[in-house]
This record gives sequence, C-alpha cells and structure tokens, in this order.
Amino acid sequence: NRALLVVDSKHLDSQAEIRRMFGSGAAKSNNTSQQVRGRVMQASRLKRMTLTQPKATWPPMRASPGIEMKQLSVDEKSDKQMVETMKNDPTGGTWFALEHTTRFRTIQLEFLGAVESHNPDAISRIVYHYPYHVDALLQLSEILKQTGGDFGEAGELVERALYAFECGFAPRFSPTNGMGRLDFRRVESRGLFLALFRHMQFMARRGCWRTAFEVNKALLSLDPVQDPYGALLTLDFHALKSKQYGYVCQFADEWTWSSVELPNLAYSRALAEFMMEGGGKKGKERSRDAGERSSSSSSSSMDLLVEAILVFPTAIPPLLSKANIDVDPVILTHPYFQDEHIPDTTELTHMQLAVQMF
Repeated sequence: NRALLVVDSKHLDSQAEIRRMFGSGAAKSNNTSQQVRGRVMQASRLKRMTLTQPKATWPPMRASPGIEMKQLSVDEKSDKQMVETMKNDPTGGTWFALEHTTRFRTIQLEFLGAVESHNPDAISRIVYHYPYHVDALLQLSEILKQTGGDFGEAGELVERALYAFECGFAPRFSPTNGMGRLDFRRVESRGLFLALFRHMQFMARRGCWRTAFEVNKALLSLDPVQDPYGALLTLDFHALKSKQYGYVCQFADEWTWSSVELPNLAYSRALAEFMMEGGGKKGKERSRDAGERSSSSSSSSMDLLVEAILVFPTAIPPLLSKANIDVDPVILTHPYFQDEHIPDTTELTHMQLAVQMF
C-alpha cells in the first residue's frame, strides 16, 4: 500500500512535463536575456522545494509565512480522539499537524475582515502586503477562477500557497514518501489539503496529466483512510490520462486501506488492462513506463469489464449518455440497469456525480 502512495518528485514539475510534450521552446518566455537574468537572480533567493518550484515573477519572501508543523505523538493527552486514530491507523504512517504563529493569526484577522467586506480588491491588498499568506492566496485564486480571470495567474497563486506550506514542513515530514499523515480535523491543516486539490485541478486543466497524477497521490497520502477530498475518485482517472496503466491494475489488486468498492476503479481497471493488451496505440510500450503489473492479475480486459458491469450495472446508462453512444432503449430500460430506489431529484447520486466530474 505504501508503494502505491510514493510520489515521483521528478514528475512534480509541470514545466518539465510541458517541455517533454512540446519541446524546450514551449516553456521559454519572450523576455530579453537581461530581464531573464534579473528574474533568475530574484528567484534564486527562494529555496527550491519538492511540491512546487519558485517562479521568477514571485516576490521575495521577507518573512516567514507563519506556518509551522509538529509531529503528533500517542502520548498527547489533549486530544484523545487523535490518539485513538493514531493507535488504530492501519497505514502505519507518521502523523503531523500544522499550526499558525502569532504573526499569521494577526494577518488572518485582516484577511477575514477583507472577506467580510465582499471586496476582491481588499483581498488583493492582503496578498500584495503579505505575498505568502496562504489563505489569502487561495481565496484570491478562487476569485480569479470564478470570475473568469486569468487561469494561469490563479494556478500560480495556488503554487505560491503550496510553496509557503512547504516552507513550514517539519524535518521528518515528506510529502513524497507516502507515510506522512495530516490531521484534517484541525482547521490549520485543511489549507494544505485544499491547496493540493486545487493544484491538481489546475495541472489537469493545463494537460499536465503526469503532474496531476503525482499531486493526486500526494493528496491521498495525507489521509488515505478518511480521504476527506475524495482523492480516490480521481486517482484512476489521472493515472489513465498519464498512461500509467500498470499502476491502475496494481492499485486495484493491492489497495486495502479502504474497503469501499468504487465503480470508477472497476471500469478503469478494465480500460487499463485493455490498453496494456494493445487496445490503444502503442499500448504495450506505454505500459512498460507505467510499471510492472501485479502477477496475480491475469483476467482479460473483457472479463474485467463484464465483472464491472455485473457489480455496478447502474453506471452503464450515464456512461453511454456521456460518451454519446446509441444503444437499444430496450437494453437501457431493463430493470437491471436501473436504480433500485428513486433518488432525491434535488441531489446528485454518487454515480451521477462521478460521471459529471469527468
């Protein structure tokens, strides 16, 4: 299970992925060499991190972002529920929690006042004066996204927030080894979950599927049992888009930290097996880069697809509709493919939500 959550840090650089897809010229700017040298000198003042790398356009970090991380221990008596969670943790991970410094809390009061004013310019001023205040960065990014602003700038604000978070990581915490856990119940820790989730979305929007896949694994590794952001619902999708077919099959065979059977994983496993059988262009060659498949998985893609349909038949009608595939109505109206109960029309069923997401 731990191996399934290990993040390949060399694939966390979206600019490197763009260069691999389109060549080195795709990531170059049109600035003069003098401007480039000046910006590189400015960026060099910021330390390189794992989750994201500082951009030349980022302002210097003149003060600490005000985020600190501590390792939790089962000897702590202040939080009995957390102690119980760590004792019963089947993953064997090391638990941490984020904390805010006094300076951060002071700035946070200004930020909350700006939010209550319902004035985006007020939040922009907070980011201008405190360029690495994570909550303000995430809020301004969401404003730009929701109001049709610059999506590139919105994504960069999320990357800057991730950079600020990583500056406060504890020495023993690693976002890539698959064993670092974060207590989502603490409000201070939730920002990192949100930043990773939005960063994953922006990377997918840019077509950087391998980067999105690695970020997805990092998000799931923070709490693979509770999975507060539903990373399991997107992991197989990003694995397929990044051509990691072997990973999908291995995950379906070996994942045991969650007993929930997900329809997306059942159908994705069949598709991954199909691609590894050569169903797609150069499918076999692509599967080698994805890693070795579990030796216990010997079923053909057709067998796996039939199994997925038998276990999750109600997924077929919405999937066919989404793919614009015409099927005899007699088949789709068969009771086997219908929900056994009539859902509340004001809410999306789990199946409808999964289909509409992608």
